[in-house]
Amino acid sequence: IGLEGKLDAVASERLLLLEQLARHGESVFEDVGVFARWLRRPLRVLSGHAPLDLMDTSTGLTLVDTILGRIE
Repeated sequence: IGLEGKLDAVASERLLLLEQLARHGESVFEDVGVFARWLRRPLRVLSGHAPLDLMDTSTGLTLVDTILGRIE
C-alpha cells in the first residue's frame, strides 16, 4: 500500500485474482461455508497442503483456480 492508502499494481492484481477465485469457488461449491472449508482441507493433489496455504502468490492462486475448474 502506498503513502496515500492506494494499492500498488502487484497488490491490486492479487486482490483481483482473490476476488475472481472467491467467485469461482462459491459458484463451484454453491455454498460459501463449504468453499471455506475446502480451502482449509489438505488435498492430495497439493501434496497434502491446503489450497489456502498456496494463495499468497499469483502462481498459487492460479493453481487453486485450476483445481476448482477440475472439480467443476
